[in-house]
Amino acid sequence: MAIRRKTTPRPSSGSNRITAIGGGAAKQNTVWDWFAPGVPLNTVQTFDLTPYASSNTGPVTLQDVLGLLSTSSLGPCNFPVYPRVGLTGLFIRTNISEFTQYADAPPSQIPVSLAETIEVASDKGQYLGCDNGSANVSQSGVRIKTQPKITSIISLGENEVLVSLDIFNLAQNVFVGQSGLPFFPWNEDVFQQGVLVPINAYFNNGQIAANGIYARYLPGNKNTSLTSLSSTFDFSLT
Repeated sequence: MAIRRKTTPRPSSGSNRITAIGGGAAKQNTVWDWFAPGVPLNTVQTFDLTPYASSNTGPVTLQDVLGLLSTSSLGPCNFPVYPRVGLTGLFIRTNISEFTQYADAPPSQIPVSLAETIEVASDKGQYLGCDNGSANVSQSGVRIKTQPKITSIISLGENEVLVSLDIFNLAQNVFVGQSGLPFFPWNEDVFQQGVLVPINAYFNNGQIAANGIYARYLPGNKNTSLTSLSSTFDFSLT
């Protein structure tokens, strides 16, 4: 006669809860991931024009800067630019209590310190130079590493919220090099050979391609999944 073994029902694959033995309180798995994994992030680029101004010129416009570019002896690949960059589409689904307690709260009531628990980074990336025979050379090991702002926290029900993040800052506050320090696409060896370019600047027509972007919850060491498509930042004035 066949012997029947008593089996314990298992939760479905879509369950986020584990019931404790003995009828105790349910233990909830931590949720921390993109709201729509696989959806590409959009990049934003603008330029700070104040470094081109002086006491003689006063405020300058983009047309003024393009005029400087057309007459500069530096050429289009060594002409300095001062980009501000951003990422849109940074939406995180989570059930972490530090966030759920602010569900549907006005942005003014969300503490700034909460955003300090998040870091947005990329798994890898590279700088794509305009002309490898100039100071604007391609470089590897450049990646995103920055702190975002929280713009809203919206309830999704079932003790989960949608956290909307915003990144928009000077490029050197968003990208780091292999040393982990703020990245500037300036090559010291080429500079010593006599190519006169500003040190703390980016270059016209350069690009940064970032791959595998993720958001980390620092206190819990939790990472979202990596984005699958490259996000490219273009620093071209025209």
